[in-house]
Amino acid sequence: MNDWLIGTVEFVNQKIIEFSTSITDLGAHIDDGHILETQGLNDFVYTKLTFEEYAIFKVIKIRNSLYDKNNEQNSIPQYNKIIITAVPIGVLDSKKFTPGFIHYPMVGQNVYGMSPTEVQKLFNNYKNTISIGKLNNYEEVEPKINLDSIFTNHWAILGNTGSGKSTTLRKILTKIHEQKAKLKKNVRFYVLDLHGDYSQLGFGENVDIKDMHIPLENLTSEDWEAALLPSDRTQKPLLDRILKIAQVDSDYYKYIYACLALKAISDSSQDSFVMLRRNVQKLIELISDPKLNDSFKKWHVEYSDECNRDKLIERLNTYLSQYEDTNISVSVDQIIETQKCNTFTIDDMDRSFEIAVIEEEISGNRNIRQNIQTMYSRFKNLKIKYKNDLLSNNGEEISINSLKEKDNFIILNLCNLDDDALRLVSNYLVRSLFNLHTRIELGNKEKKFSYIFLDEAHRYIKESPSLETTIFDRVAREGRKFNLYLCILSQIPSELSRVVLSQCGVYFIHRIQNANDLEFIAHNVPSASQDILDRLKSLPAGVTIVSGSAIDFPIEISVDAKELSKISESESPFK
Repeated sequence: MNDWLIGTVEFVNQKIIEFSTSITDLGAHIDDGHILETQGLNDFVYTKLTFEEYAIFKVIKIRNSLYDKNNEQNSIPQYNKIIITAVPIGVLDSKKFTPGFIHYPMVGQNVYGMSPTEVQKLFNNYKNTISIGKLNNYEEVEPKINLDSIFTNHWAILGNTGSGKSTTLRKILTKIHEQKAKLKKNVRFYVLDLHGDYSQLGFGENVDIKDMHIPLENLTSEDWEAALLPSDRTQKPLLDRILKIAQVDSDYYKYIYACLALKAISDSSQDSFVMLRRNVQKLIELISDPKLNDSFKKWHVEYSDECNRDKLIERLNTYLSQYEDTNISVSVDQIIETQKCNTFTIDDMDRSFEIAVIEEEISGNRNIRQNIQTMYSRFKNLKIKYKNDLLSNNGEEISINSLKEKDNFIILNLCNLDDDALRLVSNYLVRSLFNLHTRIELGNKEKKFSYIFLDEAHRYIKESPSLETTIFDRVAREGRKFNLYLCILSQIPSELSRVVLSQCGVYFIHRIQNANDLEFIAHNVPSASQDILDRLKSLPAGVTIVSGSAIDFPIEISVDAKELSKISESESPFK
């Protein structure tokens, strides 16, 4: 180590040291023909512990002694004296850098500045590494990030719009691709690309979701819940019922209509005749049986006449009798359980919405249509926008089996999806991957490694209002043991699931200025010290604070994005 003396220790505790220096001491220093200059904040300094052992500190605060509150009133001010606060980082010896401290320097010990060559030694601990840029304050230093840690942890890239999140991810993916030859055979990287930021990487398989479809029978209630956001008490049970009805063989729909009409008319406790007649009329029209129509018309005109009511009931029972091996008393539930089909369409599901609502109204729930209006509006939005592509049988099927045979890097273009569809597709893909990995583990098959990069994650990985576990929460908690990992990108961290963010082991955090987001990070990112939170507000674009298990201590990196700048630049409207 060089002997660039810059100060003397004046205060020590387990959190910080303070040392005094002067403008003269901080001036340029020549070491082995190289000029060393202090930059101030974020500089690295050291004290000697033994002949070959050095305590490393990072500068976090600088002040003139005139402003030191501890100065006695009658003391003579030292105008040239500077007090510098630094936090302990770790210990460097002749072999390697070790984070953490056992022994601290004593008051009166010398403090020395570090050269770029010495600082570089702090990042040489790992076997498999990548470098994504330069260390702030040290343009000659390229920190080495532990690639093994990145590949065995969930991780997050956070920052305001324009702070450099996408550029950082592109840089990381590019560096990983350069080491593709070292990767195991069954490694896949799935990038959910919401803005076309990753299609121009120059490698990987680009898959345009708009040219593909999801078979509706492959979607679970959990997938639909992610898309439609039903409330717990009213809407979730109804949605489950709707999905069951949608899977009934179309030949039995008229049977269900007749059963519901019969139940409505037979219910002597029914006190809403307007709703009653409207629903019976709708059901009879859907059945399209002339004899039933005639009986209904007579009952409809004189619905108080018991004779007309009895005749309509008789006609409905006669109509139902044509269905063999049915038990009328439990007919609807029995049909739902026994007469399932292998496929159904979005129109079938829309029809199931109406059937389920009528069923509720017949049972006395008069407000059901109003109560499910928001959920149904989301469904109608999906139907109108995606009936002919995403939610049809057109194009190639979206499935993990169809994707896994493609390139190691799979860029999924989701640019044309709105938030409702995005929640549906992302939930379906992540759930499918999780199921695949759990089956592999249980079947002792050849291991697979999957990494899912989730752009704009705040749009679909949200805190569950009901505190129920989502598929993203489950993967965050359990995915590691099945070799399934998440990487989340977000400009609004406070809207993310707390579970997902807290389970990340590696963080790349860019500029964040919103107070709610900073508070959220403070509570859910283990490495987010107050110094880091304060620094986030003023980070320049393209600079990220890396923390977590991929690095021995939090550092600032200026991401090298020269080759990516054309992709990330926004177009100006001016000539």
